[in-house]
Amino acid sequence: MAEAAVHNEVFDELSRTFKEGSSSQEAQDSQSSTAESTHLQNFVTKPKESIPEMTRYKEWLSMVKSAYETSETEKRLRDVSVEADKEDEVKRRVDELQEELVEKTSLHSVKELALQRMQLGSTLLNILFPPLEEEGSISDTERQQFVDLCTRQNELSSDILAINSTCQRLQEELEGVRQKSSEAKKGKPGINGTTAT
Repeated sequence: MAEAAVHNEVFDELSRTFKEGSSSQEAQDSQSSTAESTHLQNFVTKPKESIPEMTRYKEWLSMVKSAYETSETEKRLRDVSVEADKEDEVKRRVDELQEELVEKTSLHSVKELALQRMQLGSTLLNILFPPLEEEGSISDTERQQFVDLCTRQNELSSDILAINSTCQRLQEELEGVRQKSSEAKKGKPGINGTTAT
């Protein structure tokens, strides 16, 4: 009868510490080891324990161990899923920032080209159409070279604008494909019932 009381006392102590496990892991380890060592000392000092009682005690310890391992596995799985969600959010944010960088860089380049064109425009006008008093200073061949350069510049500007509009259209298509891919990944379950990352 005394052994059953010790068994119940150890069980109550371990149950209480197991429930409080999330608050203090160190306290749980010290309390459970103290309770277990007390119970083990009782076994050593009382060799008259029967085999069935020892078997029940062993089964009970197996249940406690199994419950503890299950809770630890659950905790690890929760931590892994939280980390995976954070990683997905970081990847999505990096993609958005990269797209924003490309857009701003493209816009900045276009503005720089427009500014250079405006600055060079007045110089080219003075060379192509000099004031009346300086008209004899530029030869016809030089004038023709400048006209050819202006024509080439206009052609290149038209090509750049066409390429830029094509790039914008392709970028919008890529954005749509990425969004669909992201939605498909979120909705498609993985091997263990988790979402794919």
